[in-house]
Amino acid sequence: MANIGDIFRDLGFDVPKNEEAKSPVQRFQQAAAEGSAATDSLLLPRDSRSVLKALGRQGKQSVNLALLLNKYSAELEGEKIKKLRVPVVSEELQELLEQLNRLYADLKDVQELSLATASRMVVGLGGATVYETGMTFHHVYGCPYIPGSAVKGMCRHWIIQEHFGNQEDNALRSEEFRKAFGFQEGEKSGRGEVIFFDAFPAELKRLELDIMNPHFSEYYTKAGYVLPTDDQRLIPVTFLTVPKGTKLRFVLQGGRIQICGNSITEHLQEALTESGIGAKNALGYGLFVA
Repeated sequence: MANIGDIFRDLGFDVPKNEEAKSPVQRFQQAAAEGSAATDSLLLPRDSRSVLKALGRQGKQSVNLALLLNKYSAELEGEKIKKLRVPVVSEELQELLEQLNRLYADLKDVQELSLATASRMVVGLGGATVYETGMTFHHVYGCPYIPGSAVKGMCRHWIIQEHFGNQEDNALRSEEFRKAFGFQEGEKSGRGEVIFFDAFPAELKRLELDIMNPHFSEYYTKAGYVLPTDDQRLIPVTFLTVPKGTKLRFVLQGGRIQICGNSITEHLQEALTESGIGAKNALGYGLFVA
């Protein structure tokens, strides 16, 4: 019976033979001590590793920001990551964004909003990541984006809040609302006619690092009764943001459907400019301007 090492070797991974098993952190630390490239310490398929090495020799980096952040840029101290690095946005990624946005022009019956961030924006701050904080990156293209499901959910919530007294039951009694967003009542259901596409940046020059400064760390972390006093140490938590002034394209199909006298596209623009999207809205993050 083949062991796990043989299985991984058959799948194309570089797994050394006759070597004592080590954790990924141990391999990373050993590589750093020996001065070899960090990619040599990662359990990657041979073709992936060869691409990374080739990019390194050319002085380039991967276009996929998600891979750079979550796989290749970890700086380890013991078993923990001690620093969040801001990846450089490459020219190749900008070209990819232009291609993605051109695809929307080929769709029929679409309505578009081109809006710029009025402040910093972060979507997916609490997502699963190797760091304490996260950001939503497209799983294929690796660029920051807003999933269509998030855009739809935010727009739907805004309409319920502003036009139906923040009562979903009231909204579901509206034929216009049911037509636009769909509904489910027991075994009876209907699909909404409005399609919300993923929102990509029209251009992305950089990402910016921001911090949260949790106060009273001992009050929250130590056992027993500890008073929240101002002499407790501040430990900043860093997170990545999309900078102010970044333009995004919001694309809908069927956005002309009207609810309470305004089209879905108009409701979406109102929601983005007055409420915002993503995390930390109460502090002004995620707001847009036309």
